[in-house]
Amino acid sequence: SLSRVAKLIGIPLKKLKKLNRQFKYNFTPPYKKTYDIYIPYMKLAEFKSKYHKKSINKIYKIYVVKRGDNLYFIGKKYGVSYKVIMDFNKLKNNKLQIKQKLIIPITNRTKIIKNKFYYTVKEGDSLESISKVYKISIRNLKAQNSLNSSLIKIGERLKIYE
Repeated sequence: SLSRVAKLIGIPLKKLKKLNRQFKYNFTPPYKKTYDIYIPYMKLAEFKSKYHKKSINKIYKIYVVKRGDNLYFIGKKYGVSYKVIMDFNKLKNNKLQIKQKLIIPITNRTKIIKNKFYYTVKEGDSLESISKVYKISIRNLKAQNSLNSSLIKIGERLKIYE
């Protein structure tokens, strides 16, 4: 990412972005093996001494599409615009297929969801009451569980991501 390079060479990200207007986002797209990043000549030696390849897992996440997923909710889940996901994966439209693999860029603002547990619906529960208790939106709750309506049944297990 450009922010990582800026930090390594000790210049403001804004300045590095001005030098590298060829990048639409704050990172290099994953579908090419190499990219030229313009670095001030005075900082080149510093970059060469500090730079080391970072694992691809720390830069991108591979997401496998599940039933009921759409780009908007996947983007919201990871804090990335659906347009970035479309661009990164060279998608011409927003139609997804089950088991399709998507590359999600990991940025400082990306929320990586690690904790997942299940909630069993009890009598009197509603999506609204569950969403308030776990501080997640009804929309996210529906997306995480591939629900088309707000109707839930007693005994049903719902995935809750923290």
